[in-house]
Amino acid sequence: ALFASGKAAMMTDASSMLPGLLDPQKSKVADKLGFAVFPAGPKGAHPYSVVPWSLAISAQSKHKEAAWEFIKWLSSKEIMKKAQLAGNTMTRNSLWKDPEVLSKLPEGFAVVAQKTSEIGVPYDRPLMTAVVEARDAIGDVIVKSIENGGQGDIASLAKDATQKVNDLLTKNGGE
Repeated sequence: ALFASGKAAMMTDASSMLPGLLDPQKSKVADKLGFAVFPAGPKGAHPYSVVPWSLAISAQSKHKEAAWEFIKWLSSKEIMKKAQLAGNTMTRNSLWKDPEVLSKLPEGFAVVAQKTSEIGVPYDRPLMTAVVEARDAIGDVIVKSIENGGQGDIASLAKDATQKVNDLLTKNGGE
């Protein structure tokens, strides 16, 4: 909202925000948007790339074949193109070269999306495989804060929890 109101110089967010930003009824910057690949940091250029919501077939499904046909249909070029034309960023590489799709996208957006998909990583936070242990460490601080009405040394508890989570990240492959 701050960016769309013209009160912020830039923003990073999901492409799902784009339709609202391009709508002059909702955005004061609709005609002023530009796009760029997220800048490189000390370890290089590894921006977060699109991670689509996934479809899966349960092992317990009694209709696996029908479910598979549905997934094939939903991920087909035709359906993904319809979704892309409706403003939903899709993952099919061919769509980023389709003249009809490109004609509907704001200038520069497709180039940035393509470059990001080439160098991007499929996650937007540190890799954490010890999720249960991390949630427990963080949850302990919240529980203790509730139990003592926010009194006591919450900062120290939070610092300890932070260290536990950082140790888990290091131990379990995160950075």
